[in-house]
Amino acid sequence: MAFSEADYAQIDAYLHNQLTESEKQALEERLRNESDFAAEVEWFRSFIQNYQQLRTRETVEAINQQLRSQAANETPSAPADQDGRVMPLPTDQSVGRRSFRPVWLAAAAIGTVVLSLGIWFSLRQTTDEKPVVVQRTEPTPTRPAEPTTEPEKTSVPTVTPSTREQSRPYLNDRPRLAGQAPAELRSAIDALDNDDPAAALRLLSRVRPQATKPRPADAPAPTTDTAVADDEPLFGAAPTESATTTANAATNRRLDTYRQFYTGLSYLRNGQPEQALRVLNKVKAPLREAADWYSALSYLQLNQPAPGKRLLNQISASPNHPYRNDAQKLLNQLQ
Repeated sequence: MAFSEADYAQIDAYLHNQLTESEKQALEERLRNESDFAAEVEWFRSFIQNYQQLRTRETVEAINQQLRSQAANETPSAPADQDGRVMPLPTDQSVGRRSFRPVWLAAAAIGTVVLSLGIWFSLRQTTDEKPVVVQRTEPTPTRPAEPTTEPEKTSVPTVTPSTREQSRPYLNDRPRLAGQAPAELRSAIDALDNDDPAAALRLLSRVRPQATKPRPADAPAPTTDTAVADDEPLFGAAPTESATTTANAATNRRLDTYRQFYTGLSYLRNGQPEQALRVLNKVKAPLREAADWYSALSYLQLNQPAPGKRLLNQISASPNHPYRNDAQKLLNQLQ
């Protein structure tokens, strides 16, 4: 605990009996209540006493040494009387021995006290208006420094999203088609818009062209275990005579084009990009541009960026392509 200059001034006055009775009682009360303060007072008391004893012993020894040297260098001669007789030197018993040692000791003690006080006051000099306190310091056992090992620096790998993850947000966008889809596909398109591509595939497999021969009674019904939405033209059976008219042929070709496109899109959203590519590659105008866009997405879902980027570059280079901006944006993400 650090003490102030006022504390050391009180300690000095107390050790030299310079306090008033009330101040002395207050300080002694503090000595009883504050063990650190009492220890500091005792340390200063022992410091002054030990220093005084040391300096006194050194001073007395120096004086004795000086007196012995003077005595050795001086040869006393006995005085003679008027008749030439040698008169004996007075003895201690005859004249009463007077020793100067107490005087020297007193002077040395006084000098030692003055010197001690000067040293003590020098210890209390302040530097930058802060008291420099001399306190007891006990040796602190030193503990060997424990070896420190720096943690190994591990490089954090840069995680780059795969082409599949980067292209996935585009899968559920409503397709931008030229014209309106045939009414026969409405239920399948609604299922696809409701995020049910499996149901859309089942409904697409039931779409039939106009004026075809009825399915034979013994013909097996289409199943949902395989490619339920056939990607071949709708004319699976031989058309009747009315189906060969120009109007019915054009209607069936348009219906077949939309059916193939939505079949490929349903496969893609159902997590079957390979089947989607097989169907989308057969889509003709006016849905060829949209089929190219979803074919590029199918390649990316298969983690085949090379053909996917090739299609995207073709799309982005076509000024009037409906997916031109999306292709440029996706290409920037894939770089």
